[in-house]
Amino acid sequence: MGWIWLLVCVGAVFLNTGSALFIPSIVVAVGNLWSFGIMHNFRHEPQTAPNGATLINMLTTVAGIVLLIVGLL
Repeated sequence: MGWIWLLVCVGAVFLNTGSALFIPSIVVAVGNLWSFGIMHNFRHEPQTAPNGATLINMLTTVAGIVLLIVGLL
């Protein structure tokens, strides 16, 4: 499931190319990739994943969805 959200964040980068939201989209995509990598290491025991990485993953996912919607408008 994490791959889908990572693709959403990367899609937001491509849709926001040439706008003021390009750099924030890159930051969100990189943050999501970083936290996805950490969460992937804990795929067998997700309850032991670090809270900080989980929070960053959730925040970048929501931000990626918002940036994708803004890029579509």
